[in-house]
Amino acid sequence: YWGVDPEGNQLPYLDSISFRPIPDEGTRLDALLSGTVDAIQSLRQGTIRDARAAQEGGEDIVLLEFQGNNTGGGMFNVAVPPFDDLRVRKGLTLMNSQDNVIEALGGTGISLPATQWFSPDDPFYSETVAAAWPKFDFDAGVAELQGYVDDPARSDGKAAGEPIDVELSCPPDPTLIAAMQVLEQTWSASGLANVNLTNFDQQTHINNALGAENGFIGTHGAHCWRWSSQNDPSVDVNPFLAPPTAEIAEAAGIPDVVSPLNFPNYWDAESFQAAVAATATDDFDERKALYEQIMLTIAEQLPIWYSGHTATMLGTSSSVQGLNGWH
Repeated sequence: YWGVDPEGNQLPYLDSISFRPIPDEGTRLDALLSGTVDAIQSLRQGTIRDARAAQEGGEDIVLLEFQGNNTGGGMFNVAVPPFDDLRVRKGLTLMNSQDNVIEALGGTGISLPATQWFSPDDPFYSETVAAAWPKFDFDAGVAELQGYVDDPARSDGKAAGEPIDVELSCPPDPTLIAAMQVLEQTWSASGLANVNLTNFDQQTHINNALGAENGFIGTHGAHCWRWSSQNDPSVDVNPFLAPPTAEIAEAAGIPDVVSPLNFPNYWDAESFQAAVAATATDDFDERKALYEQIMLTIAEQLPIWYSGHTATMLGTSSSVQGLNGWH
């Protein structure tokens, strides 16, 4: 707004910008195609798919796509049974067919399956972590979950042999519901899990995970979520790894360090110390090794599961000039 073009004309070539929230994905894309709006943004893979199809069908729109570190998937509330037991988390994760979930999201050919918080084109990406992430293996998942179900000392208090109860929750977007139905069907097919699929608006969904009225433990069980961003890794990783409760912080000797943003209520002292160490150095190789250690521990302890990296899109009419990339 302070500049001029080569001919000396004041920039930008507009008098105002109006931002219009359009919550429904289909309506938002239709608004662009009809000329009601000049630009839209979306994080939904199905919307990107439909916008690509519209463009290929002759619609005069420009699509600027980006696939970075934002990673879809979900989390287990490890503070509550049965998700406090690694056998349950590992069993359900092994029964997560990422390719099928991505297809339900409309992301086939758009989103890459995720194994960590860093996409393959990110400098912090680790092939070691990618190899360590549990790959889809239904039978192995059943075996892991069976070990918990048959344990007379299982944490959920149910009798040995009884299926676990899983509330699987996600906001009521059609593609998210379709993705959760893939998980619901696969987990239920094991015969070892009673899966109840619930949907709440996004604000309620976040509040259920935050659990402000429940000591920040949250009321969720298995909860769809997104992880990571293009920020420095510490911005996202450190709050995720900090003590989730005052009791854990006290026991760890850091009583003033409590993070309500540790939504899975996951605590690993070595990972937290690695995250702190990564903020104390500007040596890239040292930092990458520390974040690799953290991601490897997540792949072992499985407080979260992944679907794919969340592709995002700016779609504009061809009349909008000056946008030559995601940034």
